[in-house]
Amino acid sequence: MRSTRLPFLLGASAAYCLLLWVAWTQEDESAARVAQAQAGLQAQTIRARALEAQVVELQARIAAMHRAYTVSATWYGRPYHGRLASSGERFDREARTIACNWLPMYSRVLLSNDICAVIATVNDHMPTGTPSGKIDVSERIAREMGWQSRGRTTLRLEVLP
Repeated sequence: MRSTRLPFLLGASAAYCLLLWVAWTQEDESAARVAQAQAGLQAQTIRARALEAQVVELQARIAAMHRAYTVSATWYGRPYHGRLASSGERFDREARTIACNWLPMYSRVLLSNDICAVIATVNDHMPTGTPSGKIDVSERIAREMGWQSRGRTTLRLEVLP
C-alpha cells in the first residue's frame, strides 16, 4: 500500500499536488477494494460449488428413497391419543400420520393395499430396536384401508417427493 503522506513535488503548484495525491490514494483504495471483491467472489464460488455438491447428493438420496417398499404395518390409537410424538406434535388418532424409524421426519408417503391408497406423513419414530420395514399407522388410516379389526397387515409404501 502506498504512503498516505502528501507527496512533495518541486515546481508544482499546491493544487496540482493535491489532485495527484487524491488520485494516487484513490487508486490504492480502488485496488484494495477490487482485491477484496475478488477474494469474496472466490469464496462465494467455493461455497456455491460445495452447495451444488450437497444438492446433487441429496437429490440422489431422494431418488434412491423414491421407490416402493413392502412393509409390515400395525396401528395405534386411543391409548396414545394426545401424547407427544417424536416430532413434538401431539398424536391425533384421526390424523393421517405414521411412525417409522427409517424415513426422515415429515416425509410424505403413499400407503396402499388391495382396497385403497392413503397419503400420510411421518411424524413419529418407533421404539429403538424396531426393525426397518415395520411402521405404525394412525387408527384413521387402518380404518380407511379396511384392516383395523385385524390389527396387522402388509402394505406397499412409496416415498413421495
